[in-house]
Amino acid sequence: MTGNVTVNRVGAALLQEVREDDLALLVGRRGAGWSFAFQPYQWSQEGKRTPSRCGEDGTGRADRIGTAIVAKGPLDDPAPTPPPSR
Repeated sequence: MTGNVTVNRVGAALLQEVREDDLALLVGRRGAGWSFAFQPYQWSQEGKRTPSRCGEDGTGRADRIGTAIVAKGPLDDPAPTPPPSR
């Protein structure tokens, strides 16, 4: 993303399969004026939803993994859309 922002003047991006710690680092490198919203992937067992963590893939990392939007400017109260009921 960093190359696209610089070369193509990208002002927003949707990211998937992004690690939460990497996302914070990326936005921090972009500097003031950039914001993000993160939503972790979740898995469910017996009706209990749990965020997916990177360490579950054998890497040893403990940060969450999910999707995000990154934008140059503020994001006003981003909220996930609940999944449809079955």
